Order: sequence, then C-alpha cells, then structure tokens
Amino acid sequence: MCIRDRWYQRRVHGDNHSFSRDRKIYSIMSDSKGPIPFSFQVILEDVIVASLRVIIISALGVYVYRLKVIRKDTIKALSMLAENIFLPCLLFSNIVKTLDLTNVSFWLPMTLMCLANCFFGLLFGMVYNQYKGIKGGVIYYMNMLSYAFPHTTNIQLTLMLSLPSSFRLIGSKEGPNNSIYDRGVTYISITSLIYMLLRYSVGRRYLLKARAEVQLEKEQSQRLIVETTQATETEQKPEEPWYQKIQEYLNPPLYSGILSIIFCSVPFLKSFTLSEGFMRDAAFYTLEQTGKNLTVFALAALGCMLAAQFEERKAKVHWRAVIEVNVFRLIIFPILGGIFIMFLKAFHLEEDPVSLYVSLMLFSTPVATNIANQAQNIGFKSDEFLQILAFGYIFCVITLPATSIIFFNLMSPS
Repeated sequence: MCIRDRWYQRRVHGDNHSFSRDRKIYSIMSDSKGPIPFSFQVILEDVIVASLRVIIISALGVYVYRLKVIRKDTIKALSMLAENIFLPCLLFSNIVKTLDLTNVSFWLPMTLMCLANCFFGLLFGMVYNQYKGIKGGVIYYMNMLSYAFPHTTNIQLTLMLSLPSSFRLIGSKEGPNNSIYDRGVTYISITSLIYMLLRYSVGRRYLLKARAEVQLEKEQSQRLIVETTQATETEQKPEEPWYQKIQEYLNPPLYSGILSIIFCSVPFLKSFTLSEGFMRDAAFYTLEQTGKNLTVFALAALGCMLAAQFEERKAKVHWRAVIEVNVFRLIIFPILGGIFIMFLKAFHLEEDPVSLYVSLMLFSTPVATNIANQAQNIGFKSDEFLQILAFGYIFCVITLPATSIIFFNLMSPS
C-alpha cells in the first residue's frame, strides 16, 4: 500500500497515529510521481518531538519527586515496577506478535550486533584503563560498565514512536502485518533481551567486584582490617549452593523472554494466542496495553533518580570522569557506530533502515539505568557512576537528535 492510500485510509477510519506526520509527507510528495523526496524539515521535527517526549516525561518525574509524592526510598519501587511488570509485558507481546524464528535473517543480525557492541565496549574499556594506567579499583569497573552497557529500551521506544514517517521518507518498506513501528519495537525487544542477559551475567560480575573494591577501601581507610578475624569469618560462612547462585540471575524479563521464544517456536501456541477470540482479546491484548506503559514509568523513574542525585549537594561533581565517559559514549561511539552501519549497508549485510537505526542507537545512548538499579540492589553506590549516568541523560538531549539527523541524511536516497 502506497503512502497516499495509507494516508487516506487513516483519515477515513480515524486512525490518527502518526497522521499529522503522514499528512506532511503527503503534502511533500503530492505532486511527485517518482520516489518520495527526502525532507530535512520532517526529519528534524520528528527527532525534536521524540527528544521532547523524553525530556517532558523525565521532567514530570522530577516534578513528582519535588512534590514529595515519590520519596528517595520509593524510587527503587517505581523502577522495579517498570522492570518487573511493564518490561516483561512489552517483551512478550512484541516478540510473540512480530518475531518469526524461521526468518533467521531478521533476528540473527540484531543479536550479533548486540554481542559485538558489548564486546567492543568491554574491549574499549580495557584499552582505556590500560592507557590511563588503571589496574583496579572502582574506576576500573566503572569504566568497563559505562562503555559496555548502553541504554536499550525506553529512549529507543520513544524515538520509534515519532520516527516512522521519517523512515518512510528514506524508503523503508512496511506491510499490513509488518509496520515500521512494530518492526522497530521488535528489534528493540531483541536488544533488550540480549542486553538483559549480558547485564545480569557480565555486568553483575563487574558490579560485585566494584562493590568488593569499595568495601575494601572503606576498611582500609578506617583501619579495621584484621586478617585473623577475616579468616575466621570466611571459614564460618558456608558456600552458597549452585541453585542459589543461579537464582540471582533469574528475573521476570528473562522469564518473559524465554516464554515468548517458546510461544514463537510452537506454531499452535502462537496461532492460538494471536487468533481472534478470548485468548487474544482478554489476555494478549491486556499484556500488550500494559507493556505500552513502560516508557512513561521508566522515564518518570529516571527523572526521580536525577532529581534525587542533584538534591544531594554534599557530593562533589567529578567533572573529569563525567566528561571523559560521556564524550566517548555520546560522541566518539556514535561516529564509530555510523562507520559500522555504513559498512553493513555497503556490503549488503543489513539493508533495513530500521534495523540499522536501532543498531546505531546502541552506540549513541547513555549508560543503562538498569545498571544503576542493579548496583542499588546489591548495595554498591558510587557518586562518580551516578553522576556519569545523570549527566549522560542530560547531554544526550543534544547528541541524540544530532545523531538521528545525520543517520537519516546518510540513508537518504538523494
């Protein structure tokens, strides 16, 4: 279906999602019988709208925190609600709805890109630490976590909500059951699932080491290290059973991801879930609508977290660490990511603009907020890491629109 027909269909049937953007595109190409011309104005407006959504929802979180509706001890509860309720619903509904496991060319490239991005971040962190002469301590692990684990879900979902019309301008294809938005959300769900596994394995390992370093530094500064006492305490502590260690890595999003893959693997289950009837209308539709609230709750929690961080005026801002990490994370990495996706496109390894954009966002977003939540859960607190996180989300308001505009210009047919 061409854009003219789709625009008319939305107008007649009252589907106003992205209607204003499609109307603008329609006005751009109404006199053109050839390919849709690229419009820098439409791209710029879409990116600004997406960025403003992130800012406004996060600002509402700051406002709610300042009103003391949400206090410091309830931020974690809000964050856990987004991670353990809304994220699993979003993962399950979108993966079951759009992922076809038999279409390996759809999901395998994105999976490999996630693994390659994480490996590149860890490698960069090791090289950076080696160059700086950092051989251990909290800063060592803080750098590894900052470079290896980008934000993967909420900012991308907000951008994807505003950008389908921009993807149409650069020739991205879509069908009745394969819309640009649904395809983008599926790519984002894949990246969320892969990075969730990496965060709860590799990331948790680095967080535990960082916490041990912090505890060791506190003990050394207070001169409370007594080797004999430590030896006695270690002997008295029984080793945890293997099943308890495994339970530390299990979480609702992981359950949801595994369950969705099972549903996708069994055609009867997938057909029964998506076919018109009680299962789809009562259960699946409810999960789908619940998952759509993830962005609001997660960004509101982020706003509360930032407000709590800036409320603590006692802590000195570590500008050197903040600027160094965010310059690499938000400026250098997007350049390297741009070279990477142009390489993929030039050699026809990946040609879907939506997939390439989601891949580029892995190089362009700040540090994952989930890392901060995990750190809070295991009792690790670092002022430097929280400040890197907080300022990263402020700086990305400028860098993400710039990265997105450059991407759409590079992908433009002209």
